[in-house]
Amino acid sequence: MVAMKQLINDIPIVIAAGGNASRMGASKPTQIVDGYMLLSRALEYAHRLSSNVAVAVRSADQVGGIVADNLIFDHLQGEGPINGILSAFAFAEKCRCDFVLIIGCDMPLLPANLQSCLSHALSDNGAAIARSAGKLHPTAGLWRTNQDGLNAYIASGRRSLIGFAETIGYCAIDWDTNPFDPFFNVNRPEDILRAEAIIRTAAQFRRSPDPD
Repeated sequence: MVAMKQLINDIPIVIAAGGNASRMGASKPTQIVDGYMLLSRALEYAHRLSSNVAVAVRSADQVGGIVADNLIFDHLQGEGPINGILSAFAFAEKCRCDFVLIIGCDMPLLPANLQSCLSHALSDNGAAIARSAGKLHPTAGLWRTNQDGLNAYIASGRRSLIGFAETIGYCAIDWDTNPFDPFFNVNRPEDILRAEAIIRTAAQFRRSPDPD
């Protein structure tokens, strides 16, 4: 009961912002979408849900001088998104919490009820991960901290976030994609225009998951 209360009320949130942004051609956290930097949007979103927020990056220059509560840095150089999980688990331990919500800085349309839906679905699973149009989004997921399991997974040579989720056991929570996908990623310059079009025309762009 105590764990569930902690889980729902104020779990740590880590914003994954350490990608190399090869398709964008520039640092994604500082890209402007409808007048706001992607990272600024993610920070505002996270602060509505938690008082414990951190930003996972490869280096401080990725955030372009944006003031963030906590910058946490990659443990493994050149190893990709698995670093975000490593950083998130370490931050959760610092916050004395057994759970952590990870969100991507490149998802400007995240549903307002993401944390609550994932929290209620987690149960005994190692992770609860958002899914839309059949695609899993591990950087829109609630993870039960499992440092030993993660260390063993990395030691085996594997790096896939979905692979790790499969190892620890996860549940997928489906979201409606009509009229838009709330987990739309801004990966390319043209994606900025698409995200802006959604933001400017949708009266209410946060969606709940489909009922079972």
